[in-house]
Formats: sequence, structure tokens, C-alpha cells
Amino acid sequence: MDNLETLINEIQSLLSKELPEEYRSSLEEFNKLISQDLYRAAYAELDELKRKNNWNPSVQLLGVIERFQVVF
Repeated sequence: MDNLETLINEIQSLLSKELPEEYRSSLEEFNKLISQDLYRAAYAELDELKRKNNWNPSVQLLGVIERFQVVF
């Protein structure tokens, strides 16, 4: 579980640094879903977010999102 928590913390940290203000609600939704252990729904939120046309997440963030997908 420590690895999962570390991965989630890394995602949250990168999102808080990179995410444009207009998408902050997605970070809040991700955090809410994680707090309820709804990992698939949290991943779906990230997947939708990374597909936004007007935002390009870093390679590092895309990598941790991909590692998060492996959780389930």
C-alpha cells in the first residue's frame, strides 16, 4: 500500500504544479475519489484530464498516471 500512497502523492504533487487554474476542479475530484478508494473512477478523471486539447501534461506526469493505471 505504501507504493500506492507514494504514487498518489506524486500525482497530486505534479498536478498541483502543472494543472492550469481552469482544471483545478479535476484535481479536487481526483482527491475526493481517492479518499473514497475509488481508484478506477480516479483514473478515469485523470484520463479525461490528460486528453484536454488545451493542456499538455509533462512526460513525468503521464508516466505516473500510466503507473497508476496498473494498480487495477
